[in-house]
Amino acid sequence: MKPKLFISHSASKDPYAAAVLDELTELMKRKNYDVLVDRERLRAGERWAACIYQWLGECDAAVVLLNRRAVEASPWVQREVNILLWRQALGSPVYIVPALLGDLTSKDVDMGFSELKPLEFSRVDGPDPAELARHIADRFAEVPTAAVSCDPMREWIERIETYLREVKDEDPLVDSARALGVPEPDLEQVRLVGGRMFLAHQFLAGDLGPRTVQALSKLTTRIPYGDPRRYLVKEVIPVWVDGAQARRLLPGRSRPHRLVILLNAVKQETAVDYLHRATCLAATGYDFVQVTSVAGEDPVTELTAAYERAVEDMLGGDLAAYGMTLETVPWDEIGSHLFLIVDPGRAPMKAVAQAVRNLHDRAPRVVVVLLTGRRLPDEQAVRALGLADAARVDTGLEGDAEFLGRTYVNQLIALVKGK
Repeated sequence: MKPKLFISHSASKDPYAAAVLDELTELMKRKNYDVLVDRERLRAGERWAACIYQWLGECDAAVVLLNRRAVEASPWVQREVNILLWRQALGSPVYIVPALLGDLTSKDVDMGFSELKPLEFSRVDGPDPAELARHIADRFAEVPTAAVSCDPMREWIERIETYLREVKDEDPLVDSARALGVPEPDLEQVRLVGGRMFLAHQFLAGDLGPRTVQALSKLTTRIPYGDPRRYLVKEVIPVWVDGAQARRLLPGRSRPHRLVILLNAVKQETAVDYLHRATCLAATGYDFVQVTSVAGEDPVTELTAAYERAVEDMLGGDLAAYGMTLETVPWDEIGSHLFLIVDPGRAPMKAVAQAVRNLHDRAPRVVVVLLTGRRLPDEQAVRALGLADAARVDTGLEGDAEFLGRTYVNQLIALVKGK
C-alpha cells in the first residue's frame, strides 16, 4: 500500500507556486507516494471540502507550500494546517514539511501558521521551482511507508464508518448525505466502495445543526436499538463545537500545556464537548472530571478541598489508602493528560482562582478548564485574578449559539431513545 502524501497550497494565480506544485507532484509519484492534491484528484462538481477533510485525516505525510497568497488570503490552507497539527498533537506521527516560496521568510509565517515555526522549513534561494521541489522531496527519505500507528483522528472517523455499516440499505445513506448538503451529482459516491467512509467525513466536516439532526434521523431508524445507535450519535455530538478552538486545549510543539484554560461557556457539558472534540473521543490518553464550585464561609479552603477531592477521584479514589498524597503522586508516570472542568457557580471568581493556584501547588500536571460564562474576561481581568499564564479560548458562542447547540445535542440524544 502506497503512503499518502497531501499537498496543501494556494497556487492559483501564482505561476511560481504552480510550477513547484507540478514538479513536486511528479517527484513524489516517482518516490511511490499516492499524492493527494486538489488540482489533480478532484473531479468537476465534487464536494471538494469534504474530500479534502478525508485526505487530511488519512494522509501519512503532508507538504505545506506557503506563498504570500496562502499566508495572507487563504483560510483553507490555514484550516488544513490546523488539522495536520491537530493530528500531531494527538500523537500521530504524520510527517509535515512546510516550504517557503518566493520572498516569504519564516518571520512572515504568523496569523495561524506560527505553530509551523518549530518545524524545519524547506527554502531554496533562486528562481528555479524544480530545485525547490527536489529539496522538498529529499526530506522524505526517512518517511516510513504507509499507515501510521496511534492516530485518534483517523480512529474516530473509522469508528463512525463502522457504525454506518449497521445501515444495510444504501438508500437511507444517500438520504442522509443529501440532508447534509452533499450535491446531487456526488450522492452516488455513497453507494460506491468506501462510500460509508465518505459519509463519515461529511458528518465531521460540518457543524452540528438541523442538517445533522435530520441526517442522523435518516439512519437511526435503520439501526437497531442498543449500542450501535447510541455510539454513532455519541461520536457525532462533539462536532457542534469549533474544532480549531478545541485543539487549543491540547499541547503542541510550540504550545506546551497551559495549566489553566479559560473557556467562555455556560454549561460544563459544553466544556466536555470541547474536550471530546479536541481529543477525537480518544479511548486512552485523556481523562477528566467535572466539579461545580460551592463556596461557604471560607471559600478558598473549601474550594481547594473540593478540587483536590475531584482530582483524587480521577486518580482512582482514596490516595491515603496507598500512603500517598497529591504531592507524592508520580505525575511523570501518569499516562494520561488530566483535565479538571470547573464551573465557578456563584463562588467569587477570586476565590476560585486562588483555589486553582492552591491545587496546582499539589497537583502540578492537572489542566484546569475554567468556565467564564458567556464572555471571556479581558487580559487585565485575568491578570487581576492571578491567572496571567492562562490560555483564553474563545468558543465563539455569542448570543444564543450555546443554547442552540445544546438543543441540537438533546435532539440527537432523543434519536437514541427512539423519540
